[in-house]
Amino acid sequence: MAKERKAIAKHELIDATGTVVETEELATGIRYTLLDGGKSDERQSGMAAGNPETMVWCFGAKTLNTNISSQSRQAGRNSATEQMEDIAARWALIDSGVWVDRTREAFKPDPDMLVEAFAENAVLLGKVTAEQVEQTKRAEWRQRAESDATWVKDVYSIPAVKEIYARLAGKPIKSMDDLV
Repeated sequence: MAKERKAIAKHELIDATGTVVETEELATGIRYTLLDGGKSDERQSGMAAGNPETMVWCFGAKTLNTNISSQSRQAGRNSATEQMEDIAARWALIDSGVWVDRTREAFKPDPDMLVEAFAENAVLLGKVTAEQVEQTKRAEWRQRAESDATWVKDVYSIPAVKEIYARLAGKPIKSMDDLV
């Protein structure tokens, strides 16, 4: 039996006055509320209720907010405030006429957290000592994380580093035992 996932957000359809409605046919917008912190984002389509385009817009807006919030959490931006900042930034981009900023689309690990995960793994494997990390390696790797996107991608692709990173971000990777 699958474990039930804890709800993170509440999705509501709203009419032009901001009142929650029960059916897509009455909706002109959406409200996305993060349950941890209670922060909300409300968007209106500017279209009439009942049109297929309005219903598709509402579905797309709800999906976009969910995806942005998820990407924020994966990047270690776990607070409701940070997630709402990311949602607002994406909508501002859309409102400016740019549908997507390709430089932001890919998941980008937090450089400090990535270096910590990499350092922990390197010490565990005996590749460097904790003293070397403290004396030179952390700063060296941090500089590389800022300047070398390929290095970041390669480091994050190491399963052990990804697992340590997830733990540091408060999002442990599930094991088979957790899922069976």
